[in-house]
Amino acid sequence: MYKKIVFAFCGYLISCGLFAQTNEIEKVLQEVEKNNNELQAFAGLIESKKLELNASNNLSDIETRLQAIAGKVSKIKSSI
Repeated sequence: MYKKIVFAFCGYLISCGLFAQTNEIEKVLQEVEKNNNELQAFAGLIESKKLELNASNNLSDIETRLQAIAGKVSKIKSSI
């Protein structure tokens, strides 16, 4: 009976210790990321690529294209 209680208590302490280390490791990694110039440059590169992709995915205005085509057609007709 005592062995089970001691074993359960030791398991509880070990699991608490593992969770405490996880939070500490995450804090250390965040500090490294904050102070590492190479990681900051890479994050900036990724952000610029995302913005570039969003800018290139915009559809052009259809009316403007039609007006440009109509203008070219009218210029061709008037020159004939």
